[in-house]
Amino acid sequence: MPGPIQSLQLQSSTGPAGLALQNGTPTLLTYTAPADGNLHVVEILSALVVTTLEVGGAIGASVVGSAPFGNGGPNPIFASAQAAGSYYGGVTGLMVPLRFVVGPGCTVNVAQTAALTGGAAAYYGEIWAS
Repeated sequence: MPGPIQSLQLQSSTGPAGLALQNGTPTLLTYTAPADGNLHVVEILSALVVTTLEVGGAIGASVVGSAPFGNGGPNPIFASAQAAGSYYGGVTGLMVPLRFVVGPGCTVNVAQTAALTGGAAAYYGEIWAS
């Protein structure tokens, strides 16, 4: 019988101020799993607050590293062109965190995957991992 999931620890955060989306595709959060020969559980918790209708502004998560876990994504977190409002989740359209397993030494990035060319929005998020 498998044991319980290891407790997760905060690895990266935007902090309470969040990060304003930009007319670019910056990395918003990043975490590199230890190169310890073990698998690591990663959970991404996200919120998006849109104050003016977005043009662009998609956000996604990707994994960079060696096979079979590396070079995956981007997995969508928030789609482009959101109307004014608050959005929560990690899986597009659902209020659940994005949770997956990565191999040793893999890097997880949360980034804008489409530039915000109009409107205004801020991303709030954290990466937790074992």
